[in-house]
Amino acid sequence: MGAEDAGPRDAIVFAPFCLDLRAGRLLRGSQPVPLQPKALAVLRHLAERPGALVTKDELLDAVWADTAVTENTLTQSIRQLRQALQDDSTPARFIETVHRRGFRFVALVSGNIRAPGSESAAAPSAANPFAVGRATELQRLDELLGKTRRGQRQVVFVAGEAGIGKTTLIQSFLAAPAASQTLVARGQAVEQTGACEPYLPVLDALGRLAGIGNPQRVVSLLRRTAPAWLAQMPWLLEPADAAALRQSLMDVHPERMLREIAVFLEEFAATETLILVLEDLHWSDASTVELLLMLAQRSEPAQLLVIGTYRPAEASVQEHPLVRAKHTLQLRHQCTELALEYLTRADVEAYLDRRFPRAQFPKALAGLIHEHTDGNPLFMVAVVDQLITRGWLVATDPGWALVVPLEALRLEVPDDLREMIRFQFQGMSPTDSSLLEAACVSGNMFTAGEIAEVIDGGLLAVERACEHLARTYRFLRVAENKAMPRARAARQYAFIHALHQHVIYEEIPVGRRRRWHLRIGEALERAHDDGTAQNAFRLATHFERGGDPVRAITYLAAAVAEAQQRFAPREAIGCLEAALGLIQDLPDAQERRRREIDLRIPLSSALNLVYGYASDEVRENCERTRVLCEQDGSLAKLYEVLYALWYSQQVRAEKDAARATAERLMEVAERLGSPEHRLRAACAHGRTILTEGNCHEASNTLQAVIAACETSPGTADGNVYGPDPLVAAYSNRGWALWLLGYPDSARQSYRKALSLAQGAGLPFTLAATHAHAALVELLCGNAAETFRLADRGLALATAHAFPVWRGVATAFRGWAQMRLGNPTAGDEEIRAAIALLDSSGTKLTRPLLLALLAESGLRPGKLPEGLASVHEGLRLTQTTLDRFYEPELWRLKGELLLAQSKEKKKTPRSASRNAQAKEAEQCFQCALKIARERGARSLELRVAMSLARLEQMEGKRGTAHDLLASVYGWFTEGHDTLDLQEARTLLG
Repeated sequence: MGAEDAGPRDAIVFAPFCLDLRAGRLLRGSQPVPLQPKALAVLRHLAERPGALVTKDELLDAVWADTAVTENTLTQSIRQLRQALQDDSTPARFIETVHRRGFRFVALVSGNIRAPGSESAAAPSAANPFAVGRATELQRLDELLGKTRRGQRQVVFVAGEAGIGKTTLIQSFLAAPAASQTLVARGQAVEQTGACEPYLPVLDALGRLAGIGNPQRVVSLLRRTAPAWLAQMPWLLEPADAAALRQSLMDVHPERMLREIAVFLEEFAATETLILVLEDLHWSDASTVELLLMLAQRSEPAQLLVIGTYRPAEASVQEHPLVRAKHTLQLRHQCTELALEYLTRADVEAYLDRRFPRAQFPKALAGLIHEHTDGNPLFMVAVVDQLITRGWLVATDPGWALVVPLEALRLEVPDDLREMIRFQFQGMSPTDSSLLEAACVSGNMFTAGEIAEVIDGGLLAVERACEHLARTYRFLRVAENKAMPRARAARQYAFIHALHQHVIYEEIPVGRRRRWHLRIGEALERAHDDGTAQNAFRLATHFERGGDPVRAITYLAAAVAEAQQRFAPREAIGCLEAALGLIQDLPDAQERRRREIDLRIPLSSALNLVYGYASDEVRENCERTRVLCEQDGSLAKLYEVLYALWYSQQVRAEKDAARATAERLMEVAERLGSPEHRLRAACAHGRTILTEGNCHEASNTLQAVIAACETSPGTADGNVYGPDPLVAAYSNRGWALWLLGYPDSARQSYRKALSLAQGAGLPFTLAATHAHAALVELLCGNAAETFRLADRGLALATAHAFPVWRGVATAFRGWAQMRLGNPTAGDEEIRAAIALLDSSGTKLTRPLLLALLAESGLRPGKLPEGLASVHEGLRLTQTTLDRFYEPELWRLKGELLLAQSKEKKKTPRSASRNAQAKEAEQCFQCALKIARERGARSLELRVAMSLARLEQMEGKRGTAHDLLASVYGWFTEGHDTLDLQEARTLLG
């Protein structure tokens, strides 16, 4: 090796010149040759490739990567170089022009030439800056991972503002030896307008898990533990299998979705550690937040580590539910938060040392960078990148060097990164700026094909532009594709950081931005004309921002269907409310009204799932829709609204309103004329008058409903508001038959209802039917069967979060417990049920439940409480729809008064005792009168027994005994029921 070759590799020599790479200057002998920085960069690029053709595009990309320039700028730099090199001869001595193509460096080169693309020549990647200053956080994550591996589930929130390094921290943690062999599923929330797509980051993570793990294991476990989630990922199944699965999941409630995914993750993480990473939760939907709450609060062991990132400032400003959820978990010590702070000056020094090994920077450089960035990692990286781009940080053989004196260095980077990004974007070529505008309007992730169609550019040209931007780390990066069988093979790109996308979006003039949204929406329509539902959220956003309210409303409605398929009613409400907000932009009044009706009808169902049938939200929406339908004249839509409104009024026990709506429903059904409409209307009318206590008419009406269904089968379905009408008809008729004095027929009716409900497999209908069946057995006095049916109904109502039926079933089970020898527990359950129903606004069944409490009050020491319950129940029978148990409340009042009189002194009867006995008899007579007027034979029997017992207590045997004998003799069935057995005993 010669002396020349043994020298330091810091120069390229082409006599009589020397290009000093370390100092960044051109020398002729020992004298510097003045050159502008860009001309010097062109010379270096050419000299490093002696003899090779370097195209004009390559030179423009290499030297003016951050600036939009024309070829004329390059021509001026070449002219300046030829003047400095005195290269005016023909042929050229140093730089040869290749006509219309580029340039070639033709001088004989000696010295040490750096190989293009070698490690020392290229700047280290800034795409993932080293996680400096995060040792404490990394150690904490390692500790939590250790606990996770011992079966202690962990939920961690990594918090910090944009650019603070949340993703970098997680990447560094996952790349470390402790976590590198662990299975990781990552999901990303994205910024959306209006309603958020439900469970988006979770489904993203599950899709990746199915791709990186064992797909068969994931699908098998999902099918067994979380079929509702498997239905959201049809690409994991054969088409027929996916369709059958979705068909089997009718009437699923959101709470089931939460339980399913919790069980899936726990079983998956039972034998191996799983890290679930959910990023940018400040953009997530409410359902995802509920899932995080459930995962953190469950006590079952699981090797599950959940890491979520979010920006506290954005979450607080938006009043995101994540803020309250995190606070709740922190109070219960069920989560850990790692709040990332700005980097210190020492951290900046460490970053420079790691990014630029063997660098010879002045020590004050780190301080200067820290001063200009305040230690924000994203700012810091951007500043250093700009130093490299401007040629002030240069790679030399010994290491990187600052070629500008520190005293003269002026960081031409604004303190605000937004200004820096704006400056960079404004300097780009028109082609690249159009590409980036379309990309940022399209969303955080896109393919070259999607953008090419929008900007009318050739696919290959757009692909090359995207690759160049990603390769030079300018705004874009190559994004990871979802690992799923049907994922498109096209390469996906994303913005380096959401801030880049936001700044560019803000730079686009409003008019052009609207046009971009329209073009992208139309391109999506063309690309997905066979199934727009899966892109409904994106399409709705684009058309809303593009100023096309008609199509925006259309796709918001489609997004509602998608949310309903994911059993996410909150997100469905968000879509519907967003669409309602756009209706005012429609020019035609009739079109506005019809659109609003079409949106408000499904809104009632979604509001019910979130707030309950009895909520003010449901009632107000139904009332508004009814008015609109009356104006519009659409009978079919008016019918659906009246049915939903009646159901709300029924549960709220609004006697006048419920009766009027039921009658109006019957009228509309007759005008529509279809059996299905008549069926549901008659069922509603029958239930209303039954609740009022009109047993005979209710039974006849419900029997007519049943007969009509037998002659016209298939008219009822499980998609209507509330339980299946035919099942409800059998259930309610069973209740009516007991009141009329036919206990055995009542049991047959509810058993038929149970059979139909089980065949339909609809959870809401099943829960309601079990509650009605338990009521019939309660009325018959069969405590054991009441407990069994109520307990099953309670399990269904709890599993699917049906608050009304959960409250009713709990109360009936409580009554059974009292009768089975556990009065304290029974009393507590009935009171808990009343509180639950009160919280949902439900007044229906309240008098009945108060009567059950009054029975409990017959125990010693409980008489005042029992009387208080009776008085409240009687008051409600006068002010609400629910009057069927009024005779029993009067009877119980009499029994409580008698029991109270017995607690008086055993001395000769006092006036107060006689008065109480007289008042009790008056209560019994009032109960008897009401029961007879309504034809409620079973309640009449109970009153007759109470009068007979009073007569015996008075030492008599006369009128009351004869009354009991007469009433008992009327019964032709049900003699094994408790009331008839007691009557038989009393008669002797």
